[in-house]
Amino acid sequence: MTGQKKQMLLTETLRFGAMLVGCCLYALGVDCFLVHNEIVGGGASGIATLVYLLTDGMVGIGVVTVAVNIPILILGWKQMGWKFILRSLLTIVVLGAFNELFTVIPSMTDNRILAAVYGGILQGLGIWIFIKFKVSCGGTEFTIEGRADGLFSDENGVPFVDEIKTTAAPLEIITPDYNRLHWAQAECYAYFYAVQNGLPEVGVRLTYFQIETEEVKRFSRRMSLTELEEFFFDLLRRYKIWADFQQDWALLRSSSIQPLAFPFPSYRKGQREMAAAVYRTVQHSRRLFCQAPTGIGKTVSALFPAVKAMGNGFTEKIFCLTAKTITRQAAEAAFAQMRKQPLRLKTVTLTAKDKICFLEKRSCNPVDCPYANGHFDRVNGVLLDMLQKEDNFSRNVIERFAKAGNVCPFELSLDLSLWCDCIICDYNYLFDPTASLKRFFGEAGGNYAFLIDEAHNLPDRAREMYSARISKSAIRSLKNSLGKDG
Repeated sequence: MTGQKKQMLLTETLRFGAMLVGCCLYALGVDCFLVHNEIVGGGASGIATLVYLLTDGMVGIGVVTVAVNIPILILGWKQMGWKFILRSLLTIVVLGAFNELFTVIPSMTDNRILAAVYGGILQGLGIWIFIKFKVSCGGTEFTIEGRADGLFSDENGVPFVDEIKTTAAPLEIITPDYNRLHWAQAECYAYFYAVQNGLPEVGVRLTYFQIETEEVKRFSRRMSLTELEEFFFDLLRRYKIWADFQQDWALLRSSSIQPLAFPFPSYRKGQREMAAAVYRTVQHSRRLFCQAPTGIGKTVSALFPAVKAMGNGFTEKIFCLTAKTITRQAAEAAFAQMRKQPLRLKTVTLTAKDKICFLEKRSCNPVDCPYANGHFDRVNGVLLDMLQKEDNFSRNVIERFAKAGNVCPFELSLDLSLWCDCIICDYNYLFDPTASLKRFFGEAGGNYAFLIDEAHNLPDRAREMYSARISKSAIRSLKNSLGKDG
């Protein structure tokens, strides 16, 4: 068997396994939670559940599920091709079989609210589609991974990729062009799905769920494989500029770190020992607690070995976490001292949103803020210009470029953090559940080094981050605003 055939066999095996797991989870959600609590969902499974309940179980959920989907597959035969139809038919039959098998399992809970929640979660996991796509562009091979939220077929049998977004914004202001990034994400998934299944056309749907009112708003469009392909490769060509920059920068940075020496004529007492301990800690991904008197130069004794460890590939990004402005300034000064040698290292200092905002009273609504209005249309050009001209992104530098480019300075600093080697910021950006940098500390994580200055401040800060607080003055203010009739 050739290598190509082995790869195709492996791909099909993994796809079949994912289909089995998805059908199993979806059927468990319906049979073990929804049906026994007489909760009827939407789509074919909802119709099947309703028929099952109305006939007192005489007509099986699996039988109706298959029966409802067969006409849709027949309608889509000519448009979608036999390969897609056969895969879809196999999935429907397997789902129907699981539905029939799990009907005999007793209810997992008699609480209808819990049943709706857990049943919905299992259904959601069942239709969550993991997509992995490899493609070559300009001599570089890219691997793109993601999870589409759903897949369904319309009345004509055309498959639709569904991308679901939660929002706190009123649905009245959400239009089809509310956020082009949402369409871009969904269209990429649609292209991957179309290529992998040999489809000439795929539908794309955006579903917005308002978290306060629980209302739903949907937008749909059908796109040909040619349209999706043109969009995707145009996007990839534009992204390649950034990928090439990142690759070239990593080589330049590492070569400049190799000859880097301690940025002062000699070590003070205790500095060499501390620097050596920090380097070994980063090298072996361990934890180190240092206690040293004021004035020995702890900041540079921690940053210098961390940078050297980065040059040897032991970490990909350094986070310098501080509690005070003066210690952030000390970190900036340490990097400035190291840059007196031919060191190329990009650093960014993150400033709180309220402090760096250009408006007198912060409002992130594009209607109120000219910097937020059209920010995403302009930010890439500003970002690339900064990365090509500067290495040290202090607050003053960020504000200067943000004003010149008419973009939000806070969002610009967050975007810069993705391309910088060291991020100087407050504790909040790592530890606070509402302010932490999700782009770094999500599921995947990374090989990061965390240098936490004055860690004895953490207990008090943690209490603030993880504790709720209510004050008498706030209650009095609310009472006064309601008036006597309130």
